[in-house]
Amino acid sequence: MALEDFNHYQLVVHEEFEQYNRWFTNSGLDKLQCPRPKVVYSYLTAAATNVSPKLHEARLSWAKNGILSCVIDDFYDVWGCEEDQIELLKLMEKWDVDVNKERCSETVKTLFLALKGTICEVATQAFKLQGYCVLSHLIQLWVDVLRSCFKEAEWVRSKYVPTIDEYLSNALTSFGIGPIILPALYLVGPKLPQETIQSVEYIRLYEVLSLYGRFLNDIHGYKREKAQGKLNSITLQVIHGSDQVNEEEIINKMKAAIDEKRKELLRLVLEEEGSKVPRECKDAMWEMAKALHLIYKKEDVIHAREMPDEALTITDALLCDLVV
Repeated sequence: MALEDFNHYQLVVHEEFEQYNRWFTNSGLDKLQCPRPKVVYSYLTAAATNVSPKLHEARLSWAKNGILSCVIDDFYDVWGCEEDQIELLKLMEKWDVDVNKERCSETVKTLFLALKGTICEVATQAFKLQGYCVLSHLIQLWVDVLRSCFKEAEWVRSKYVPTIDEYLSNALTSFGIGPIILPALYLVGPKLPQETIQSVEYIRLYEVLSLYGRFLNDIHGYKREKAQGKLNSITLQVIHGSDQVNEEEIINKMKAAIDEKRKELLRLVLEEEGSKVPRECKDAMWEMAKALHLIYKKEDVIHAREMPDEALTITDALLCDLVV
């Protein structure tokens, strides 16, 4: 029975992955600067952590928003020009616009339409399950990410050095995990009333998960970013710290912070008494943390040229030939 179940899930995953790839191509995202490993990883993390065949819509929401987060991050961090960065943010803030009548580049048009199409699709699916419109929430999640990414791009252009608190306050959002995990929570099954979305518990779960991911990203990507002249929490601690504190000590301190955030997240996930956040939603957040651990286990594989052996093994198991 276990083999039959796995084969059934493989079939589901094969079909979803083909659907995901078609969406990626039809959206025009394949014409932008997005390495293939990022495309695969975005679906892989969804398929490897949301394993119920019934969670089809949640997986595709996770995967689509995941690759959009990667593309947007690179657009603001690597290859997008300032004019395009401003224009995309303006379009998202306006939202209800006919992009074909706007004076913008094809790149901006492609990104805006991909974002808008995905947001509207997820909002429609969520309405069927939740019974109320979540569109404004989904739009705001992306607007917040674009604003925070643009702020970091402006820091680089102006050579501004933020304080550590200033950086972390912005990096909590610019890490981009909000538009990946939070929309998916509307699709995993249970009702999520507004009072839950606005609760201290829900917000804290998201903040701890985001900081956990940001710290992992910073510790595994700081050498690359340092070589590119970019700042993160490690380089900022070197800049703002005393001469007595060296880079190795800061890295060890960051590793301890990562461990503490993981423990705090687990405590929040396991909390039962007085909890307003449904078990399925908390489990999804924990699965995201596990996915982040996989991504950053040895290096920043999101920016790697090739997928490491461990990821290839999972990819082969899920996406290659069926077990017979």
